[in-house]
Amino acid sequence: NGATYTVTPDASGNWSVDTETATPTSGTLGTFNDGTSYEVVATVTDAASNSASDATSNEVSIDTTAPATPTVNLLTTNDVTPVITGTNGLGTSQPAGETLTVTVNGATYTVTPDASGNWSVDTETATPTSGTLGTFNDGTSYEVVATVTDAASNSASDATNNEVSIDTTAPATPTVNALTTSDNTPVVSGTAEIGSTVVVVINGVTFTTTADASGNWSVDTETATPTAGGPFTPLTDGDYDVAVTSTDAAGNSSSDATNNELTINTSIPTAPTVNLLTTNDVTPVITGTNGLGTSQPAGETLTVTVNGATYTVTPDASGNWSVDTETATPTSGTLGTFNNGTSYEVVATVTDAASNSASDATSNEVSIDTTAPATPTVNALTTSDNTPVVSGTAEIGSTVVVVINGVTFTTTADASGDWSVDTETATPTAGGPFTPLTDGDYDVAVTSTDVAGNSSSDA
Repeated sequence: NGATYTVTPDASGNWSVDTETATPTSGTLGTFNDGTSYEVVATVTDAASNSASDATSNEVSIDTTAPATPTVNLLTTNDVTPVITGTNGLGTSQPAGETLTVTVNGATYTVTPDASGNWSVDTETATPTSGTLGTFNDGTSYEVVATVTDAASNSASDATNNEVSIDTTAPATPTVNALTTSDNTPVVSGTAEIGSTVVVVINGVTFTTTADASGNWSVDTETATPTAGGPFTPLTDGDYDVAVTSTDAAGNSSSDATNNELTINTSIPTAPTVNLLTTNDVTPVITGTNGLGTSQPAGETLTVTVNGATYTVTPDASGNWSVDTETATPTSGTLGTFNNGTSYEVVATVTDAASNSASDATSNEVSIDTTAPATPTVNALTTSDNTPVVSGTAEIGSTVVVVINGVTFTTTADASGDWSVDTETATPTAGGPFTPLTDGDYDVAVTSTDVAGNSSSDA
């Protein structure tokens, strides 16, 4: 490169020129440029001026370009003799003259990437080229330094840190939420360590999912794709174990501790009944039964909906229930006003723990009637019979109370609106027995009461 140096070989015949510090005996040293090869001519001349020069050419090549940067794959594992992997950053085999070393936990390994540029170090079996491999401890992260060095001693190392984490601790025990349902392709759910892989086995079919950022997992057996044992067949009624295993990123796993968490029940409960009611009470007491004649089975709920309000009721030991709309507090909705002349639908519904339900089969069970019945009449009677038959008219079907000389009789107005009482044969409902009348005038007091409890008296 333009400069000549006179050198003195050592006792072994070796010589060197440090171009940075040596002074040329002639000429001027030029700049050495990257990517360029330079001819070096070494010449020996004896006292008689005989000379000989080296036989090689372009012996010095300048290379200041760093090689491609290698990578180290992140690894979280429960293996305390881990296999560490990465790439040379090229996607091809390592170029000639380049060397890749991997240093971890006190040991350095020289590795040869494959044709795709991938490398690996099995710390259990590989022999370090220098250093001694330390122990990998649970809960600790380890720096892995991958370095490529070329023939010109240029080097490049990976840009990541603490790539290997050792975790030998099992994840928290996963849970399964107990479920009773009528859905025979149910959504099952529970909890597990955040981010862990959750394997769920139901009735021999395996599903795989991941616990979310809140540590919750769920599998919809109707839509999820089984990872083994499929397809999933709709379940028949009965109890089923949901077996759950949670595996963390390091490969540690734990399983749930419960059994038979899932119950399928598609049986419809017994339908309740609502008693028909015609009343003049605008805050009526509504009654019915659960259809069983016994108390409500555990897990079943009976609700009664009327006029915009829903009430939750508990039948008694005989299965009877009631709702006093004047005092009861709705569990939802707002009770409307009960109006005269209007009938109201009452829906009584029993729902079991599996959400199966059954409702009463009747309709418009409550009728409000606040109108007094037509004024009853008494037919005038003059007779020699001292145990007479008295008669008159009243609202069809109404209850007719007749009082004669302090004795009370009760009868019903027939389909034509007529009523009669034979004082000789009828049984008094109060004030009896009936004594044959003496000559004279007697008042016959009549009160007519309809089915809603409204009443009117003769005039």
